Amino acid sequence: MPDSKPPAPFASPGLAHGAAMRRGGPPGPALLRQSFADAVRTLPQVEAISFGTSAEAKGPGGAAIRDAGDLARFFNPFQGEADPRGRPVGGTGTTTINAEVQNYRGDFGAGNHVFEPDGLRLQAKVEAGRFDSYLRGDLTRAQSGFTSNAPGGAVPTRLSDIGLKPGDLDRIQVGDVTTNGPVGLAAVAAMDRAAGTITFDALSGGARANYGGNFHLTFTRFAFAPLEAPAATEEGKTQEVRLARPLPTSVVPGCLVRGVKRGPQPVNDPRSMAQAVVATISDDRRAVRFDRPLHFGAVLAAAEGDGLLFQPGLWSGQIWSKRSYGPQRDGLSAQAIRIEVSFPAMPDDRGMPAYKRADVEARLKAGAGILWGYWPALWLFTWRPGPNGLGQRIQPNGRNGWAEVDILEIFTRLGTGPSVWTGNLHDQPFERQTVPSPLGGTWRSQPADKRFLTPDAASLLMPKPITDGKRHSFGVLWTRDSVVHYMDDRPICLSQWPLNVTYPHQLGINLACGSLASGNPAALFFPQSQGDAEGQFLTVHSVKSWEA
Repeated sequence: MPDSKPPAPFASPGLAHGAAMRRGGPPGPALLRQSFADAVRTLPQVEAISFGTSAEAKGPGGAAIRDAGDLARFFNPFQGEADPRGRPVGGTGTTTINAEVQNYRGDFGAGNHVFEPDGLRLQAKVEAGRFDSYLRGDLTRAQSGFTSNAPGGAVPTRLSDIGLKPGDLDRIQVGDVTTNGPVGLAAVAAMDRAAGTITFDALSGGARANYGGNFHLTFTRFAFAPLEAPAATEEGKTQEVRLARPLPTSVVPGCLVRGVKRGPQPVNDPRSMAQAVVATISDDRRAVRFDRPLHFGAVLAAAEGDGLLFQPGLWSGQIWSKRSYGPQRDGLSAQAIRIEVSFPAMPDDRGMPAYKRADVEARLKAGAGILWGYWPALWLFTWRPGPNGLGQRIQPNGRNGWAEVDILEIFTRLGTGPSVWTGNLHDQPFERQTVPSPLGGTWRSQPADKRFLTPDAASLLMPKPITDGKRHSFGVLWTRDSVVHYMDDRPICLSQWPLNVTYPHQLGINLACGSLASGNPAALFFPQSQGDAEGQFLTVHSVKSWEA
């Protein structure tokens, strides 16, 4: 939907607040005492989209999205541009930007975009393999430790040092991938039943020797296999590979694959521009053909032990607006967005860190019904209009760097849970102000001056789960120097954020299912079971926006 000609700049309460802060005046918490409706009362409404088979167009900018055809008029199935063959070029494409476990299609696949009478359900669906975190050990200071070798290393880890018994080897296969310590992935490279040892190779997070630190070690059905001849692979051309060792039986046609670039000190870098799908596996399980040429995102080399990381075939849904947003656009000074959504009902979870095996098992048991790895997001991401009217991600470049407004993210993992509201502002410095809110809740990492939070403070522990099966609204009032976040039309916080970009933003609504980046694997930030994967959804009911 093309943008309409913007109205003249408007002196909203947010602008008055921003002017006061620029003058060095008082922080002016008036906006933090106003409802969303009061804050946007004098802003012109320009958009009112309703979703669902029974949706009706109402109000200024009204539109009803009842099926995939309607959806395609207003949204794209991925963020960025596509080439003439429909392949993503630039932007986040059919993956996003944090090594997400799932993949997205290049169209509005019916299995992941389900129209209900009163909304559009973005649904996760497992199409191949199984999510099964089937065994846990302990990395404790009381034992000799765990060793994740650099590629080619051969230092074994004793089962007794990671809280496992000899019989546990019957459940483990060479190639199975573990999460380990505070960060990182490692693969089982060899087992010695007589000696009672496992040899691990670091895939990410760095090689470690005799590592102990009160962390769990989780064995998954993710799998890794080194390439027999990495130098023979060509970016965007190789579609069939030969592996240095057989794949575990958990890898089947339909699983997803990433290229993994390693080194003497591996970093968390399971790469690929778009995850390919396993098409066929040879009888000896060492030759694999994929549905498309591989995009590793890096040159692979035999000397570094590079290879492929295989995951269950998990697909999900997302939508990205064709309309652009942001107060930094020419002639505008204020932008407001309100999105009404609902989530699956989950029990309360405080999200306190717990890493020892016993603590993890207790969390999983106490949190029965929590969808581990659940990660819905409502966000605005920098984009640049391209020749086909879509856009591409902007790399940092002076004034036209990138900026991201997270309207809402929910993470279900060790450390956070479905009772924690999160709303980050990325790549541009900000100062966040709060006052006691009618929503209640407790800010994490609260500094001594409780009016202000550190620039990375973004998590608010709510009295009740946000994921309660009921409708909730989330929004922002965004001016050229500040952002106010809202939940259920009540203010959460105000951030002073002078924006140093001129490009517009796209609105994205997506359901991710965890991540393999940074410390996320050790925090169990991916589905732990088939039920965790298949129960994930996010239902979008409406999107409304105001601007001036």
